[in-house]
Amino acid sequence: MNRNPHLDALDVVHPADLDRAAAEDAGLAAALEAVRGDDDLSTLFAERTRFDEHVSRLATDVPAPPADLRDRILSALEAEPPVKRAAPPAVREVTRRGLLRGLAATVGLGAAAALGIWASQRPQTGRPTLLDLRTAATARFDELNTLPPFEGDRRPPLPHGWRGGMIRVARTTRGLALEAGGPQVASVHGFRVVHRGRTVRGVLLALPTESLADPPSQRFFDPGSADYTGPFDSVAWTEGNTTYVCLVHDGDLNAVEAALNDVVPV
Repeated sequence: MNRNPHLDALDVVHPADLDRAAAEDAGLAAALEAVRGDDDLSTLFAERTRFDEHVSRLATDVPAPPADLRDRILSALEAEPPVKRAAPPAVREVTRRGLLRGLAATVGLGAAAALGIWASQRPQTGRPTLLDLRTAATARFDELNTLPPFEGDRRPPLPHGWRGGMIRVARTTRGLALEAGGPQVASVHGFRVVHRGRTVRGVLLALPTESLADPPSQRFFDPGSADYTGPFDSVAWTEGNTTYVCLVHDGDLNAVEAALNDVVPV
């Protein structure tokens, strides 16, 4: 991506707080001066500022609901006839997607169950796909940090830029086994980054590329290649012999990108 570092630095600060933040941070002050001294950058920054202000107005200028809205909703619900649901069939066809959604529920059942997250419920033929991994991870996103510590023989390394930078990775590395009764192969890293005055939390999965049936061809963290699964955004990429999947809540990828670009969030 062709990005300007000065605009990136200013982008992590809300327009209303820009002057105060620049007075407290020499780096931001230098970026602001550089942008204001360049006609093209100044025009682009003004457009971004107007967009941010427009979004802020949309989020705050919301008319109050009618006073009787609650009573109207309750009355409408009471007037609705009960819905009769068909009983589930005694035997359902087993699919990989369904199995993975079911096995994701085992994450919160304790260490013994979590160690076999892919285990017996995953089809025995073939390796899991990237979609399998994303589906299982997003199904129980919050419970990923409760998995047992990693005890495998070879822990996948952290990707470039994720150690010692603005991203704070949890000290405890969690482990995931991809085969029934097999060793932990994938590592799970909780992380956080402060962005625009709030803390963004996410999970990074790392596993040997050979463990996936269809590893991503992307070679670096790029929000432009993100997958949007329900309330989560995820980016997958491969470095060397390791594949990574970064999962955050919807809209939080820009905070991770800013941290990887060595922008100091305010």
